[in-house]
Amino acid sequence: MNSRAQVTAEFLVVIIALLFVLNFAFGIYSSNLRLFSDFAQTSEMKISAANIGNALDSVLFAGNGASAEFLFERKLDYNAGVSGSMLSLRSKNALVDFPLSTSDIDFSSFEFNKKLKISNNLGRVVVENA
Repeated sequence: MNSRAQVTAEFLVVIIALLFVLNFAFGIYSSNLRLFSDFAQTSEMKISAANIGNALDSVLFAGNGASAEFLFERKLDYNAGVSGSMLSLRSKNALVDFPLSTSDIDFSSFEFNKKLKISNNLGRVVVENA
């Protein structure tokens, strides 16, 4: 009888130790998964900021009267805004800035996932729905 109780106690110790190891490994895995998703979102935001900023600058440099239509897709949740000559994309976990060539931008009509007309009106870059 006594040896049977010994085996049960050893079995419980091994099971508890295994659960601690699995819990530790799961913690590392979930932390890496969260870091990867934050990195993926920041990378997408950097690409979007570069695309939007380059579109604004290309219309500005094309000269007065230039205009073009663009579609900026957004797959994740973040917002865009212009402050001075800096384009900013913000999400819950990240902030991405992109320098612009001018601060004279009317960015109030900007929306993701809609076709936008970006035009140069006497050096003022205007974003409006197409």
